[in-house]
Amino acid sequence: MAVSMMQAGEDFLWSLQGISSPFLDSAMTFVSYSVSSGLLWFVMAAVMLCLPRRRAMGMAVVVAVCVSFLMTDVILKPMFDTVRPFEVMDVTTVVPAPDNASFPSGHTASSFAAATAIMLFDRRVGTVSLLYACLVGFSRMYLCMHWPVDVVGGALVGILCTL
Repeated sequence: MAVSMMQAGEDFLWSLQGISSPFLDSAMTFVSYSVSSGLLWFVMAAVMLCLPRRRAMGMAVVVAVCVSFLMTDVILKPMFDTVRPFEVMDVTTVVPAPDNASFPSGHTASSFAAATAIMLFDRRVGTVSLLYACLVGFSRMYLCMHWPVDVVGGALVGILCTL
């Protein structure tokens, strides 16, 4: 069954390569880089921390993103040490290749961690944040940086780290 799941993941990534275009390449690269090192989420948290009514939400975002980073990059990636799709598929990547393991997706984990923290305080802004987190996960697969299971795992890790 594991082989068929891996094949299904590879088939899905090949289907994404079939829709690639210069516009989507640029858009997905932007989305992916917007959350690199938690950038977007830390900028949002900094703004929240300046607003007295949003200070607790801002702190929750900072803590959630930091905890998800520790869980993904310090604990889980070294533990699983999985290969990235571009390492086994014959694709040309449009972004520089990361030098760490594939599972779980750190970009997706931090995005879902931040979005979940925001959702706990404000459903409207949290819903938009969760949609963006989904777009981040999609961008990581579109760019062939992660397998679908990496993105789902990253989303779960991010949500659990926040809760």
